Amino acid sequence: MELKPRALALKLIGQVKGERKPIDYVLRQHPQFRKLDARDQSHVRALVTHVFRHHHALDAAFSDLLTKPLESLSPAALGPLRLGTAELLVLGGQPHAVLNETVSLAPKSLRGLVNAVLRGVVRDFELASYRLKNAVAVPPWMIDVWEDSYGKDRANDLALGLREVPDLDITLKPKASFNGGESLLVHHRRMPACDPRNLPGFEDGNWWVQDLAASLPVRLLGDLQGRHVLDVCAAPGGKTMQLSAAGADVTALDVSETRLKKVQSNLERTGLSAKLIHEDARKFLPKDPFDLIVLDAPCSASGTIRRHPEWPWIHSRKDQLANVPIQAALLRRAINWLKPEGLLVYAVCSLFPEEGEMQIEAFLEEAPEFQLITPTCTLPPGTWSKEKGWLRTTPNTKLNLDGFFAAVLKKVN
Repeated sequence: MELKPRALALKLIGQVKGERKPIDYVLRQHPQFRKLDARDQSHVRALVTHVFRHHHALDAAFSDLLTKPLESLSPAALGPLRLGTAELLVLGGQPHAVLNETVSLAPKSLRGLVNAVLRGVVRDFELASYRLKNAVAVPPWMIDVWEDSYGKDRANDLALGLREVPDLDITLKPKASFNGGESLLVHHRRMPACDPRNLPGFEDGNWWVQDLAASLPVRLLGDLQGRHVLDVCAAPGGKTMQLSAAGADVTALDVSETRLKKVQSNLERTGLSAKLIHEDARKFLPKDPFDLIVLDAPCSASGTIRRHPEWPWIHSRKDQLANVPIQAALLRRAINWLKPEGLLVYAVCSLFPEEGEMQIEAFLEEAPEFQLITPTCTLPPGTWSKEKGWLRTTPNTKLNLDGFFAAVLKKVN
């Protein structure tokens, strides 16, 4: 049976949660979604994305309109309530159309409840919007971790920042120009989210898409001209292109042959070069040591929740910790591939200290012959901790960056 867009969106939300798969994957695989025209596909994608982006905040927007505790509601009621509230408050849907179809998605026994609550959202639109804007959207366990790590105020700012729709950041080749957008650092431009393939210079390879936070680890290394650099876990190639564009002799290593093909494709489009090696870094044995190493270790990718808002609802605290031993093993192995006086940048796109701060603290306790190095490059304000000696970005409402951690290590004894 063919489903209307709202009914399909509700089904897809349940599928993402049930299968614990990313939104993009579920949408690509669903035959009914693929059959929709472009307008309906866009509508369905927006509904699914914003229900996840504002998840618990949607509950806060309508919970005072309930006559029973929120926790007592079944998924059959919560699903349509979240869907309708997201369309009304976030997407600006027409109340009559939203209520008529969304109420019908609930079982008959629950339609009176869903209808009454959504009418309440429409009636008290400003109050519901205020509650939505100021509520935390992620699960409590994530807030608890961040409060312990960053303090209550910063954790709250971080959680609110995760609900922002990310801008489009691009990294320019050194001599390339780009008209438009805002420049936060050299070789950088930011503009509202759009299809990058439609922007000038894409086909000419003058730039590539890369969140500003993701570009910072390479920036920490300073002058790269003529340096022999290893990019570990290189795919999809943003850092590889940065290194090559800055004049480095780059070797890019990744365990995935498919993802390395993406690196090669990006290099070809931008006219840049690197030696690509398909191998597990835990087994890699270089013939010669490197001047510099960039280790963007496999991690939870929790720092990219703005781009993948389903992340908190398809991962658990246990999942988040799964990569910690792999990161430790890679760091302790890769550090031995450096020349004397060489530098290694350890980086993760994670918001959790076990994958960043605690990983480096543990390493330095075991290897006192290494120390943290303070970079000389320009960085966005508030991202470098002078006290701790490392970089930490969070998706706060001011800088609108992905979450990243990076530290520069050097052997001194």
